[in-house]
Amino acid sequence: MKFDKETIVVLVIAGLIMAGWFFLYPQYQKEQAEKLQQQKVEQLKNQNAIRQQKAEEAANVVPAVEKKPVVKETAAAGTEAAVKTIEEKAASVKETLPVAADMLKPVVLENKLVKFTFDPATGTLISTELKTFKKNVGSAEGENLILKPEGEAKRSFYAGDVLSTKSGSFHIVEDGNRMMLTRYLPDFKVEETFTLQPDSYTLDVTYKIQNISVQPRELKDLTFWAAGVPPIQIVSDDKINTDRHYIDFSLANGDTDWFTPDFSEDGELHDDYVTNEAAKWVGSTNKYFASLLINESNFKGGLRFDQTLLKKQTIPSVGGGVSDVKLLPGETVSYAMQYYCGPKELSRVEALEDTALDAMHIAYWSWFEFIARPIARFLVWLGKLIGNYGIAIILLTLLVRALLWPLVQKSNNSMRKMQKIQPKMKELREKYKDDQQELSMRMMELYRTEGVNPLGGCLPMLLQIPIFFAMYSVFDSAVELRHVSFLWAKDLAQPDGIGPVIFGLQLHPLIIIMTILMVVQQKMTPSQMEPTQQKIMMAVPIIMLVMLYWLPSGLTLYWTISQAVSIIQLKVSQKIAEKDNGSAGGNTKTAKAK
Repeated sequence: MKFDKETIVVLVIAGLIMAGWFFLYPQYQKEQAEKLQQQKVEQLKNQNAIRQQKAEEAANVVPAVEKKPVVKETAAAGTEAAVKTIEEKAASVKETLPVAADMLKPVVLENKLVKFTFDPATGTLISTELKTFKKNVGSAEGENLILKPEGEAKRSFYAGDVLSTKSGSFHIVEDGNRMMLTRYLPDFKVEETFTLQPDSYTLDVTYKIQNISVQPRELKDLTFWAAGVPPIQIVSDDKINTDRHYIDFSLANGDTDWFTPDFSEDGELHDDYVTNEAAKWVGSTNKYFASLLINESNFKGGLRFDQTLLKKQTIPSVGGGVSDVKLLPGETVSYAMQYYCGPKELSRVEALEDTALDAMHIAYWSWFEFIARPIARFLVWLGKLIGNYGIAIILLTLLVRALLWPLVQKSNNSMRKMQKIQPKMKELREKYKDDQQELSMRMMELYRTEGVNPLGGCLPMLLQIPIFFAMYSVFDSAVELRHVSFLWAKDLAQPDGIGPVIFGLQLHPLIIIMTILMVVQQKMTPSQMEPTQQKIMMAVPIIMLVMLYWLPSGLTLYWTISQAVSIIQLKVSQKIAEKDNGSAGGNTKTAKAK
């Protein structure tokens, strides 16, 4: 294509626009984000004030009553014969366990994959250390990723404000993968058991809550909270192209739903988001990790949601509310559940609960999920089989392009036919420029005569779009690609930067190679556009270069290989067309000679 004056002008204008986008738009985004964040902080302050007021009111829900000996009520509740009152039994036990809460050391349960740290004074999970995932690229040995809500955020796992208060009487038994904790609150005896499964990120959790007072007691809206996973930027320095953060839940009827834990468009918090239908599981997920709480007996009271602002980002907490718990003196209620806190690996999440797969969010748009999941499964299988995810991406890309080869070939042939009849179409436009109806009729007649389908080049391309977006999503969301190196790329989940950083920029070879291949393909592709339109289209690779410059290297590797295959296929298509034209020309000459 000739670089005339008009072409140079188009390229200069495109370059100026891109330069403006490159340097000015990030600053504009930063200012808007700071403004919005300030609004969030103010709203959160007001929200916390309201919460504090409600907490003070809730602290007095159970009124103080005179404690009297109980015989019939205790026996009716299934306790031992009342030789002593419940009050006396509880008091005698407390005297044998005079442990101060502040003197208790954290309890650790761990296996080769994960390390859970508990605060026995409150019976809560403090943090989760993922042993096979590093905090950052190049982290030293032992600098593992730790999922730990900080500051005012909730604990990783805990049971309601009432049951998670510190007490002065404890009994702890732990053996490395199991902890049994007995705590005595003013009116309740709480027995908690946490069992860590081998080769797993899952805790089996049981609660037994007994009323040890001499009067009926009530726990209003008892909720088991799973705060689990903050945004990945809170716990790591990973450069995330598109972070994702969701609250997911499944109702007892099997229906699943989700929402984004953030401020709505009108500035209101989702803090009062409540589902009163019974829920089977609830959870929070970010791009790579999930915190899920599953209860096969269902959380009768549905879903409760809460969030905290930390480091200018929203930290969600989710839990299954079990409604109001009313206990007679001596009566006990039990709960059993599973708590998962680990990577969003399909095989592990699927093993928890079939519907939990909906918390994976592999695809950007949920309607592509049914395509993205099998692609993700195949990528993981291929990566483990070969032992190299970079090569696995290349092979998967080649396989998908091979499957799409007939569609792309049909599209190329259709575009070539359309280009061939462009002179005749131009004549018709000139001849019938004042009669659009007649022009349309003549155009359709030309298409029939030449055997051309005007949509033939578009339909095959449209069929590729769902696969393209599914592939794009898989390579951007797979936790298996995080901190995995390939060639010069240190991390397939981040840009493949090499060389020194100048003005915050670094050289990204894969996206540059991809852009060059786009230019080559554009020059080779048959076009139906006017010359001026073709010149404008020359600016598209430059626009793509700037807008996609920070894509993860796994994505740009896929796109670069895909572009290379497209060029090869286009060249093959052109060779076939030249051969067919040569054969047709030879037949014509033979016919004339006869």
